[in-house]
Amino acid sequence: MIAVGFGAEWAVRRALARTRSAVAQEDAGQAILFETVALLTFARASAGSFLAFGWPPLLRRIILTLLLAFIAFRVVRAAARLLFAFGGATSDPSDRPTPLFESEGSTRFWRWRVSLVAGFLLFGWAIASLMPGLGFSREVAGLAAFLFGLGILATAIDVVWQRPDGRGSLVKQSFLTLFLIVLWVAWVAGLLGVLWLGIFALVLPTALRGVGAAAQAFAGRSKRSGAMGVVLNVLIVRGARAAVIAAEVAWLAYIWRLRAATFAGSETGGFLIAGLLNGIIILLIADMLWQLSKALIEYRMNLAPTDGSSADELARSGRLRTLLPCS
Repeated sequence: MIAVGFGAEWAVRRALARTRSAVAQEDAGQAILFETVALLTFARASAGSFLAFGWPPLLRRIILTLLLAFIAFRVVRAAARLLFAFGGATSDPSDRPTPLFESEGSTRFWRWRVSLVAGFLLFGWAIASLMPGLGFSREVAGLAAFLFGLGILATAIDVVWQRPDGRGSLVKQSFLTLFLIVLWVAWVAGLLGVLWLGIFALVLPTALRGVGAAAQAFAGRSKRSGAMGVVLNVLIVRGARAAVIAAEVAWLAYIWRLRAATFAGSETGGFLIAGLLNGIIILLIADMLWQLSKALIEYRMNLAPTDGSSADELARSGRLRTLLPCS
């Protein structure tokens, strides 16, 4: 099934390669579109070959679980590759996109570590979830999950000490290592809310920078100009960042709601967490509206003539300027 998926993807990539010019290959929007089409082709072909046959129930569950893990693994690798390739691009359409990392060695380092973490996480989940159905005890399945978790911990510590672009001091690296060990202990102890909160605290700043830069490059290559171009740019860039934050907050709310229902035996904790989630979403929408208003005000002020303006125009420009932040 994986071979069928790769064969269909190879055919689609060859067909797309004929339509791509050298300039289009460096465009973030074109690259994202073609990569999405290729991955969807792989998923549809592999899943279609799976559905074409009848399977015994246990074998069906095994194959489907492993196939979903493999598809998710490829999606993570593709997202990392696109982020590293276009995450450092500028918003000027005339500029050539630059990689998120300066050297090819740094890019290879991060792609390999992302692949390791994704492999340990996804295939570890698949194998550990299948083991009870294959006759293994829950203790043995828990031990397998424990070993995969150790692999993720070892990879994360390796990133702290071996990252090629790292400039942290020995104290900072030691603190990060201790922090990762504490997160691993929280996972072993079943404190999933603490675990995910710590993971997002480490990952969110970098993820926001990378997603924002990639979205800025994508928006900068749109053909829109004028006020519509300003609106589209804000919606794409701020919307991409808001989507990342909303997804992480929603996942945290889901985890905390489960834990609150387990320990409290009531819906009070879930109600409070849902209120917190709604509040954060409202703040994200308000931030997007503010950024949109600020961008339109700046666009309107740039259109106003600076020389020979009447007193009324200068006063109107001054009133608009008071709405903008000082920095």
